[in-house]
Amino acid sequence: MPPVVSACQPLNRTAGSRPGRGGAILVEPVGPFQNEGLLSIGKGSTFEVAGDLIELGPQAHLAVELGGLIPDEGFGRLQVTGAATLAGTLEVTLVDGFMLDLGDQFAIVECASLTGQFAKLLDPDLGHLALAPLYQPDRLLLQAAYLGDANLDGCVDGLDYNSWSGHCRMAGMTWLEADYNGDTMVDGLDYNNWSLNYQSGCDGTRIPEPAFAVLLIAGLGPVLRRRPNG
Repeated sequence: MPPVVSACQPLNRTAGSRPGRGGAILVEPVGPFQNEGLLSIGKGSTFEVAGDLIELGPQAHLAVELGGLIPDEGFGRLQVTGAATLAGTLEVTLVDGFMLDLGDQFAIVECASLTGQFAKLLDPDLGHLALAPLYQPDRLLLQAAYLGDANLDGCVDGLDYNSWSGHCRMAGMTWLEADYNGDTMVDGLDYNNWSLNYQSGCDGTRIPEPAFAVLLIAGLGPVLRRRPNG
């Protein structure tokens, strides 16, 4: 049985915490568990909320460690028995020399129902790979994919460009709509990510996109994997 934190009223966290690895904490609030600070879940650890969880505003920060593929051993997990509402920042760190392979998956948030999404993604530089956040009805799944592969078919191609062009300048988007840097907006930064990884995985090799493709949107900002801070 994991340690239990009980409360007779809704819990609101504003202070940061970074618990150790390999354990479990069960929180039993009366009312929703509201997080406005840092909630950090180490490799092999589980933070369980018996009820609803709400990530409040831009200061909410969920940090998880990935060090393997096996739940309860390899990566941190947030489990919510009720509804989970996400916002703020998601930070993902690889630990203990763990290396990702294409298609690796991590269910880092599991709940009865999921709404909202993180507005900022901080994840490791993986070259042509990236961790695609997939928001599903009852969980948040991270999947290792080629950067620019919107439809997750293992090939960065014209179909993925179509996803980008069809959602360009739209807000509230996810990876599946070509938001590759996790800022919820499909824009020139996402086009750069697609163009610089064009043909990755399509025949086992990567064929660089002509340089002019990037120059076309050079005025939109530098080539970034993450959204600038601020």
